[in-house]
Amino acid sequence: AEPLDAVFAATLKSTFDNSDESYKELLDAQKDILASTNATIEEKVVALEEINRLEEMMVKEKDTVTAILEAGYPAAYVENYDQGIKVVVYKEEATKLDAATVMALVIDEFGFDLMPEVSFYS
Repeated sequence: AEPLDAVFAATLKSTFDNSDESYKELLDAQKDILASTNATIEEKVVALEEINRLEEMMVKEKDTVTAILEAGYPAAYVENYDQGIKVVVYKEEATKLDAATVMALVIDEFGFDLMPEVSFYS
């Protein structure tokens, strides 16, 4: 496997930590609505749906990273946002085949609803 440079590794760790923390904050806000005695039934249903959506997205992101790593890339970051999927992969001298491979892995997990933006770092 190719050695990761320290800056990329630190950036990935920081990004994953921030992403996990962001999900935790979003989930906590929805759980607060569920626990609230002031929330209506409709608000609680919407909160539960949002919890399910967020948890599903977290799993898809982690599963996509795992698939990219299993495909032989030493490091990757995947994040869903409103218009698409941001993907950053560590690979020296990435080729069009690498881009197509990573895009196929992302589409396998997320489908065609969100457009993947794939970039490589070396």
